[in-house]
Amino acid sequence: MFQGRHHPLDELESLLALDRSQVEVPLGSHGDGEEVDWIPAVDVERGEDAYRIRLEVPGVRHEDVAVAVADGVLIAHGYKHAAARARGQGRLARRECSYGEFMRRFTLPTAIDVRAVRAELADGLLVISVPWRTGEAEDSVEVEIA
Repeated sequence: MFQGRHHPLDELESLLALDRSQVEVPLGSHGDGEEVDWIPAVDVERGEDAYRIRLEVPGVRHEDVAVAVADGVLIAHGYKHAAARARGQGRLARRECSYGEFMRRFTLPTAIDVRAVRAELADGLLVISVPWRTGEAEDSVEVEIA
C-alpha cells in the first residue's frame, strides 16, 4: 500500500512511544515540576484514521476532567474526590484507591487534526479520539468531553 514511501501512520508511532519522562514518574511529581496524586493507566489503539486513547479514571466526575491540545501536546487532567466518610463510621483500615489530581500528557505527531479531537467519559473510561490531519494545521484547541 505505502511501499517505498513514508507511511503516515509511522509518524504517529511517536504517540505510542510517548515521552517516558512524562509518564513513568513517581507519584507526587509529573516530571516537569507539576504535582499530581496519581497517574491513570492508559491504552493507546492505533486505528486506520485515528488513535484512540483510553484512560482508566473510575469515580472521576464529568465536571472534574479536562482535555486539551496545546503546542503539539494532548493533556488529560482532572481530579478524583475521596469518598465522604460519615462521622462514627469507624477508622479506615486500608486505602488502595487513588484520589486527588491526575494528569497524562501525550506528545502528538504533526499529522494530527487537533480540531477533530474528541473525548468521551463513561463508565470510568475517558476515551479520546485523535484523528489524522487532512487540511490546515492548528496549534491548540480545548476538547469538549461528551
